[in-house]
Amino acid sequence: MRRMLTAVAQDGPGALALWAAHALAWAAGVWLVVGPVVEVNHWPTVVALLIPILLTGLALVLVYSTSRWRCWLELS
Repeated sequence: MRRMLTAVAQDGPGALALWAAHALAWAAGVWLVVGPVVEVNHWPTVVALLIPILLTGLALVLVYSTSRWRCWLELS
């Protein structure tokens, strides 16, 4: 059962949604940094745009690191 759950966490639709969220956060961040939004609001806008990128990146790291750790524990 654990192997099935780790496989779903890494390869299932949840992982695809997480990767899509991270890619969209990057796309929105780059688009808004290049656009006229940052010119008007300056650096606080850049910091606010980094928050979704960092949160989705942290979620990716946690999903993949805990899944691999669980697989390693099962094998040993």
